[in-house]
Amino acid sequence: MFPNGNCGPLQARDKYGQLTTIEDLIIANECKALLETPIMLDLIDNKWKFFASEVYKTRVAKYTLMLAAVFATSVVETGTKIGPIDVAYIVEAFALATWGLNLQVSVEALRGVPLAKAVKELTFLEAQDYFHLIAVPTLAVFRLSDALGGSFELPGLAFGVGLLQISLSLRLLSYLSFSRALGPLLVTVIAMLSDALQFSALLAIVFLGYANGFYTLIHYGMSEADLSALDFDFSYTGILTEMGIWLCGQAGLDVLDGLNSETAIGVQLLFWTFLASAYFVLLNLLIAIFNSTYERIIANSIPEWLYIKLRTMLEFESDFKRAGVQKYYQELSERNAQRNVMQERPKA
Repeated sequence: MFPNGNCGPLQARDKYGQLTTIEDLIIANECKALLETPIMLDLIDNKWKFFASEVYKTRVAKYTLMLAAVFATSVVETGTKIGPIDVAYIVEAFALATWGLNLQVSVEALRGVPLAKAVKELTFLEAQDYFHLIAVPTLAVFRLSDALGGSFELPGLAFGVGLLQISLSLRLLSYLSFSRALGPLLVTVIAMLSDALQFSALLAIVFLGYANGFYTLIHYGMSEADLSALDFDFSYTGILTEMGIWLCGQAGLDVLDGLNSETAIGVQLLFWTFLASAYFVLLNLLIAIFNSTYERIIANSIPEWLYIKLRTMLEFESDFKRAGVQKYYQELSERNAQRNVMQERPKA
């Protein structure tokens, strides 16, 4: 039972004596294989039909409105008018209104959760939501200041606006992962990216090592005055950019133009050894890892997807006053101790 006598899930005490449920135990111990059992599949499906689907659609609608409002806030120029009204004021008000709706969602999710527990169990998606709740009103305030004729500028704001758009779009993708078509696929992609990032650390060390080699060789072998007279950018960032182009399959020896013979020989030696180690070996090894890990990860994608879905639905269920939650448990209570047996009709 929930507080105030409302219907709720059957509870038991764990090894620490705390009240818990089967679903909470599965989440706490990450017993993802149990989620493919018929009883858990039925439980997840029924919860989705009774209350989770409605809550999910509402949250997606609120979030999509905020995404559209932030995009409009970022691109609408100050002074654009519809009649006597500046469009900037309209989009800023819209952005703040949709931000308020999503702030309400975050407050509901934290209701009844101790602060220490919320910080300890903070997930990447929750951190992303908090970032949006800070960034969206900040952007709206700066844009509103521009519309009112303010001259205050924040360094890096343009880059932050672009980063915010990407972050908002990726968060929307996580919402859409609740569908059976996209969910397991997204879980597979994230798991493969996680494996790739671990391998990429090795590639990054090799990449930076060769970048240091190129930079020191060139700047030791030639004077800064001679290098500045050449068309190529021999700064550290310029060398990194050129090496990145090489890894993308567009390797060339333009870097040699204008170098003295001794320096050019050293650069060629580093160039070919870099391609042999980083491009032909490490990148192709990464592709081989993708092929092998895909089969391993795809086999566990359904339990991983169900785990994410169940965890989110438990958050929806925490609002025990929700009509759909009460309807779900009332129906379970009415069906308690009942058995339905289907008999095969005798043949005529």
